[in-house]
Amino acid sequence: MEISPISPFGLNSVITKRSQNVSLSTIRGSEGVSDPTTPLMLECAMRRKQMLANNDTRMNLVNLATTQRVLRLQPFDKDKGYMQHFTLFGLCSGGRDQRNESFMIDSTIEHISIWLDLIRHLKSIGHSFDNISVNFSDIQVLEQLITTLSIPREEINKNSLNENYDFFKKYNIDLPREVNSIQEIETEILERHGLENKIPYFMVLEQRILQPLRKKYPEVRFCFDFTRKAGLGYYQKACFHIFASNFEGRNIQLADGGSVDWLEKFLHNKKERATTSGFGAELIQKLFCSEKI
Repeated sequence: MEISPISPFGLNSVITKRSQNVSLSTIRGSEGVSDPTTPLMLECAMRRKQMLANNDTRMNLVNLATTQRVLRLQPFDKDKGYMQHFTLFGLCSGGRDQRNESFMIDSTIEHISIWLDLIRHLKSIGHSFDNISVNFSDIQVLEQLITTLSIPREEINKNSLNENYDFFKKYNIDLPREVNSIQEIETEILERHGLENKIPYFMVLEQRILQPLRKKYPEVRFCFDFTRKAGLGYYQKACFHIFASNFEGRNIQLADGGSVDWLEKFLHNKKERATTSGFGAELIQKLFCSEKI
């Protein structure tokens, strides 16, 4: 669907807890769209509200997609090809809570598959994507590290996009930065950081998300990433990044996604679940398309 270039004032800061300074506000109670997935979620909420009024449709899913040029006011490194206004692909999925995290797992697999299929197609027509990696994280792990190590939350938020900020090094965190399997981490290390209760959850992610995706995309690396610092207040639990190296050898983030509680907030219904993700549509043309194409 096509969405408006403006959205209600405060939409992003209220439901994603991002600073209002990221969005361009107007004097007419609106703001420029800085994230295409939040307006998509508004539409998703309206459709889900109608579905919930009918027993025959209350379990139906809503899946929406858009392409949108967005504007963000935080500074970007232009020398690396980044701009404050750029085009994104956005996906939004919403539905009813199901047992055993089924909605989150199915929607996450679907979103990642869409982006990896897109990368496969672009590679087939000449774009350069090497060392493709899907990095899984959990915002609750970051929340626990902030609590256990008394890391200032505002410090993490301030440096969420700072590639040179390494809170693992600064706070001497002895967790592995990345692992292919949660079984690679000694239980006592997880216990030391108050994460022992997350082991069953990570096992579920590994068995029901990573393993099926590894079979479908053997050329892609799938791992758990504990160093993620972006997404506090935005994602609820599981989230992911997709990275790839371009023809210059730079490792660049292509996509970002995960589970959010926005639908629950909009509908005041704790049984509603949602997953969103975005992909740098303009970025891939600027940084992954060789001059020969």
